[in-house]
Amino acid sequence: MGRKHKESVLEQLFSQFWDMTEYFWQVGAAITVMLLCGATASAVWVINFEQSLTDSPINQIFQNLSWLFYAIPLIILGLSLLFGRWAYLSYLKQNGTM
Repeated sequence: MGRKHKESVLEQLFSQFWDMTEYFWQVGAAITVMLLCGATASAVWVINFEQSLTDSPINQIFQNLSWLFYAIPLIILGLSLLFGRWAYLSYLKQNGTM
């Protein structure tokens, strides 16, 4: 017998926001703006973190994996684009243009 997959809190929250965006485009627009702010803040954090590295051995590892730090803002930006597109489609559907 297989186990039932239990969703994490983050997955449930994402699912709820995704469903709410289908009915209320304003929710999707607000989430898009918040995610864009989060992507900008995380990009600034990554740039500041990379500039603050010194020549210690552990920091050399971080410098070799600096591309991985840039994945964080890119993932958040991708999520904001998904929510933005979904909110726009919901807006078109509610206004009868689609």
